[in-house]
Amino acid sequence: MKDTACIAIDLGATSGRVILAKMKHGRLETEILNRFPNVIKEIDGRCYWDIYSLFDSIKEGLNIAASRRIAIDSIGVDTWGVDFVCVRPDGSFVSLPRAYRDPYTEGVPEQYFRHIPREEVYRLTGIQFMNFNSLFQLYAMRLEGSIDIDGVRSILFMPDAISYLLTGKEVCEYTILSTSQLMNPETCRIEERLLEPLQIPVEKFPLSIAWYTMFAGMDKNEKGDKNNYSSYVELNYPFSVKSVDLNVTCGIVPYKAPQYYTNGFAVTNVALKGSYAIKITDSFSLPIFSQVIWNPRMEDAHIVFGITLKP
Repeated sequence: MKDTACIAIDLGATSGRVILAKMKHGRLETEILNRFPNVIKEIDGRCYWDIYSLFDSIKEGLNIAASRRIAIDSIGVDTWGVDFVCVRPDGSFVSLPRAYRDPYTEGVPEQYFRHIPREEVYRLTGIQFMNFNSLFQLYAMRLEGSIDIDGVRSILFMPDAISYLLTGKEVCEYTILSTSQLMNPETCRIEERLLEPLQIPVEKFPLSIAWYTMFAGMDKNEKGDKNNYSSYVELNYPFSVKSVDLNVTCGIVPYKAPQYYTNGFAVTNVALKGSYAIKITDSFSLPIFSQVIWNPRMEDAHIVFGITLKP
């Protein structure tokens, strides 16, 4: 196995650290390069995370690795969930990210449920109700008038915001999105119906990325003694045109993966899906969809039409 070196940025609610991880001769070695505090800032009675101070501390850790001339293969960012920043059209942040410990969301879920019932929100998302979930934070910001969505280019969750400061790339990583109570686990995408009371278009959330790897089972090499770790990466970008919800998908296999019938990098899924709800009565709509799917690797294409019926 090739020797590798990676950086893990681990941010918690009271402190953070930058960790160097090296894989040498099949053995993992870790070293904490630096530790730093994470203190909530109270400004005009509101609680914020000082993301710029955190970023400066992260750069200190990265500079320690650079001073040792360590070649870094990748950097990963891990933080708590639900909190986010809004990005202006010029790329700057609208403000510091609000902290989930701010009591501004108290009582907000009950107000949101006047638009979409609690049972329906749970059916669509399947996660525990907590008043500080991103769904309710965004609704609270709309109620208090602290968000001008027309002046927002994108919404980034905390680890995505750190990655943005490091790379300039705006992406929405799948696992952190799953903490927000905005994602439908059946489709693995943002449930646009939940955004309607927020008056936020789905385009405000950037390209989402999900990576799937087989760690166990029948995914073995030809000798049968080692895992292939076959992987599939999917990118999704949702948007709307008038009343039609659209989603563009691109799926790739990054390296040789017998489970996906590839001998190396391959594009295996390119799709465009459109969905529309036909209003039948004031209380009932019929969702219909159409999807064009193309697998360049297999030179295969399909067109799918359907309706969605739920009790």
